[in-house]
Amino acid sequence: MPEAAYRSLLQIQSAACPICLKPLLEQARGPYVDHEHITGRVRGLLCLTCNLLLGRLGDDPDRFAKRAVANGEPAYARAADYLRAPPAEALGETFFTRRIRFLVRRMDPQLAAMLANFP
Repeated sequence: MPEAAYRSLLQIQSAACPICLKPLLEQARGPYVDHEHITGRVRGLLCLTCNLLLGRLGDDPDRFAKRAVANGEPAYARAADYLRAPPAEALGETFFTRRIRFLVRRMDPQLAAMLANFP
């Protein structure tokens, strides 16, 4: 993800984790670039705790919405909203993690050529 897009995403999110609402720049380890695990598409910036939460509970917004109702915890509702409408969509471009790009290049040279100029 280019630095300009990263900075724009940080601004879109008001430099806060969209799930727990904690300031991202005050974390011991900076914001984590969250992505869909199947496609590698960047969704947004999260704190470590929320990034790990999504990793453990998966990418199903309905699962988080049910937990929000059952537990009365607003962070679960925000996680569901985050998964349904990731902040990175506001950038107007799609970005992928480097690992996915690397795997695509190794698996399919034609697809890699098509993605060469893709952000």
